Amino acid sequence: MRKLDVTNCSILTSPLQLGNCSNIEEIYASGTAITSVELPSSGYVKVMQVPNTIKTLIITNHPNLTDDNLVIGTGREL
Repeated sequence: MRKLDVTNCSILTSPLQLGNCSNIEEIYASGTAITSVELPSSGYVKVMQVPNTIKTLIITNHPNLTDDNLVIGTGREL
């Protein structure tokens, strides 16, 4: 799986457990109620959009994920 899009799935509250998805590149989860995302320990993530309900987000060894393509909340870039 390279792309996960659960945008505006407001009933989604479970953590996104993507630790075994070593080829994931794009994660779109704005408009959900998730509180954490588990990523592979290294990989190819280049776009991530998560809601402002995120409480835990650990990003390690994802060199393609930069401040420009990580969005927490609606339109607020880090």
